[in-house]
Amino acid sequence: MANAFTPGGGYRKGDGAQEENLFRRSNYCISLDPELDPQLQQKYDTKVYYCDDHGKRKEIRNAQSMYRMDEYGAICTSGITFFRDNEKEKGYSLLSKPIYNVSAIALAAYRDPDITKENRLTRKFAVGTRKKIENFFSIALINGYDTLVLSALGCGAFKNP
Repeated sequence: MANAFTPGGGYRKGDGAQEENLFRRSNYCISLDPELDPQLQQKYDTKVYYCDDHGKRKEIRNAQSMYRMDEYGAICTSGITFFRDNEKEKGYSLLSKPIYNVSAIALAAYRDPDITKENRLTRKFAVGTRKKIENFFSIALINGYDTLVLSALGCGAFKNP
């Protein structure tokens, strides 16, 4: 889940989609948001890679160069720490035990794709979404991830069926 144009989507203005939730509950924003203090970004042991349409990766040191993401591209970040609980049940309270060294793959779904009368993606967007998902799994495999938590890719604010 990701916004292809803006790190964290609308997390700064209080939007409540999936990516925004992750940014508010962790230090994920520090590695991706170029408007944050660069010295603060260097303080944390996170590594950020940009993965292009073909799954090739390169390490990124300047968050600004990651956006706009390629249509099938992704941003892979490691070393994220989650320190807040969920919003609905716990009101973003601090976790008693933070979760360290989490990795994330930010891959953007299509925003407001064309859909059929049957509420399915049109062929163009279905094929593109499949390619995005294939790239996501390729990136996970290349990086040696053995556990994945998957999101409802684009099924919220981006209005994918």
